[in-house]
Amino acid sequence: MPLPVLAGPFPLTPAGISINQLPRMSGAYCLGSIGIDGKFNAAYVGRADGDLAAHLRQYIGSANYDVFLYALAQSPQHAFLIECHLYHGFAPRDNTAHPLRPSGTDWICPHCG
Repeated sequence: MPLPVLAGPFPLTPAGISINQLPRMSGAYCLGSIGIDGKFNAAYVGRADGDLAAHLRQYIGSANYDVFLYALAQSPQHAFLIECHLYHGFAPRDNTAHPLRPSGTDWICPHCG
């Protein structure tokens, strides 16, 4: 399955997040930087089960991440599925483990079951 369509990259700054006027909803994101070749270098993949913009703001000022890409999700489960696709598609260097599903759910990764 192809990677989800992501918006971005945008600067990982208050203005970069605000300019997108992200609604308070679930979503998945990828943090990284732009290489000298102009391409996005994925470093970390994550998700927010509630307020994506608030979650992204936690990374502002990080020395490791300059930009972000994101996809809004219709539900926390949809955000988990997008996060799994991004994790398997980008293989980001800073993710040390597969995305965790929320406790109490039986959601399954579409890539590895």
